[in-house]
Amino acid sequence: MAFSSSAHRLICLTIFGSVLSACGGGGGNTTPATPIVVAPPQNTAPTISSFVSQADVDNALNITFSWAVTDSEGDALSCVISPGNGVDDISVADCSATTSVTVMYVSAGDVSASLMVSDTSNASNTQSVDFSIVDTSGGTPTPVVTAADNQLVIFYNRPDANYQDWVLHLWNNSSCDAYADFASDGGTVWEVGQAQTGIDPNYGAYWVLPLKADSSDCANFIVHKGDEKDIGDADHRADLTGNRMIWALSGIGELYSEATLFPSGVLIFDTAAHWVDSQTVFWDVNGSGVAKVRIYSSATDDLGYDGETGMTGNDFVEFTPQSGGTHPSTSLNLPRYQDLDAYTADSTTTTDIKQMLTGKLLAIAYDNSDVVVAATYVPVSYKHLPLPANSTG
Repeated sequence: MAFSSSAHRLICLTIFGSVLSACGGGGGNTTPATPIVVAPPQNTAPTISSFVSQADVDNALNITFSWAVTDSEGDALSCVISPGNGVDDISVADCSATTSVTVMYVSAGDVSASLMVSDTSNASNTQSVDFSIVDTSGGTPTPVVTAADNQLVIFYNRPDANYQDWVLHLWNNSSCDAYADFASDGGTVWEVGQAQTGIDPNYGAYWVLPLKADSSDCANFIVHKGDEKDIGDADHRADLTGNRMIWALSGIGELYSEATLFPSGVLIFDTAAHWVDSQTVFWDVNGSGVAKVRIYSSATDDLGYDGETGMTGNDFVEFTPQSGGTHPSTSLNLPRYQDLDAYTADSTTTTDIKQMLTGKLLAIAYDNSDVVVAATYVPVSYKHLPLPANSTG
């Protein structure tokens, strides 16, 4: 069939989806155009523009990781931080908004950490950072918790690591009004106490205690198990003017403001040796094989005691176990000491004792090999002892 000369070629354009086809009028055989397929847009993996680590200036084992991540399609991004060195991975649901996290490592050394960022289509990117941790804590382990603002942390360490039923008795009063959980004249019920927050593998049981925003500079507490008290069998006041971190050791009445572990060897226990006259000491020594007892004097509270070797220097009086005869408590008319072991000195001078009594006194029991068996502080009674050289009576 032919078209008239006045007819124009008809061109039709059909658009169907993304396929284009053209047809010409006038009949005849024509070949359809090849379809053009437009591919859907491809997803692009998110980008990590920075991933860095920074050590805490006060604790080198605390490392803060910071990052910056973006996505060209504007997808929501999630991250996984792998700190390395045995520390569990940390997931961050929205790591575009949250851009840092702090990790507490347990030991110094070389570390390789990584950050993986993923979008909603599971496209991901990873970046690593290598660094070294140098522990500047002086050799003591880092505690598992530190006091935040308006918090007090108390550690209680026992040699037997048995913390069952040990609690704190806490109370506020006019002198120390600190605990946020109690009224100004309130506190825990003695029979219940404040339960432990957790156990530190090095420093024992610990309590994290919230403080009032306007708290006083001290906080009252007692460590106890039922009616049994520990750390000196005393009511204690925690000093809140420093870092609000308290370390306590079972059997020792002193509170420490820095991380403290039990020393090696024999600990100084209680105030149990009684120096009643120039040549007699009564003491129920917690040990066996005592060959001698020495009472040392120090002008300062830092006695320089070593739990394995005792003390150095010659400022001491030496006593040996009494062998037979009447117990000295009888002749001294001190019947309350009848059940204690008696140790006597061969000779000494009144002048030496007067000078010693001006300092802090410590009794140390040794065996025949000069190994420390026990140590205790010494109270002074002047009934049978000379007055100190600087005393007026």
